[in-house]
Amino acid sequence: MSRKGNIKNVINGILSSFVSRNNDVKGYWGIGKLYSLMLKTKTLIVVIDLLQKEMTPKDDEFNILINEYNNKLTTLLKRRSINLSLINEVNLVLKAYPNQKSPIYGQTAPNRINCELVINYGAEMIVTDDKDVWCRKHNPKLELKSTRNYENKNIRKTL
Repeated sequence: MSRKGNIKNVINGILSSFVSRNNDVKGYWGIGKLYSLMLKTKTLIVVIDLLQKEMTPKDDEFNILINEYNNKLTTLLKRRSINLSLINEVNLVLKAYPNQKSPIYGQTAPNRINCELVINYGAEMIVTDDKDVWCRKHNPKLELKSTRNYENKNIRKTL
């Protein structure tokens, strides 16, 4: 497979995981939390730099999510023998489109978010892909909380 094809596979893996329900922030769906951040900061765009582990607008609540996806990115690139030092930029760009109802979810998830992942590889190759996901503003009274425990995730118990 070509280098571009391998990078496209990495992008698809990251995006599929990112929009899934397994992407959570302190137990709640990451996309809903990010949409709430957009509303709070009055911006409909969030940019997450997966190489520098930064995001705009900045919010420390998302540090675990950013670290998780930086690790996923690094792992997938290594598996495909893609030299990380040739990667110049990896940005996850989320753009919200409020009140653009899904034909399937209707009022349950009335806001569309487009998630685009852009990888700038080498001198001239830019590879992108995107996925749409529908969500609503985060509301802990209406949502079930995941039982994942990120604080102890990398700690092994010894007998």
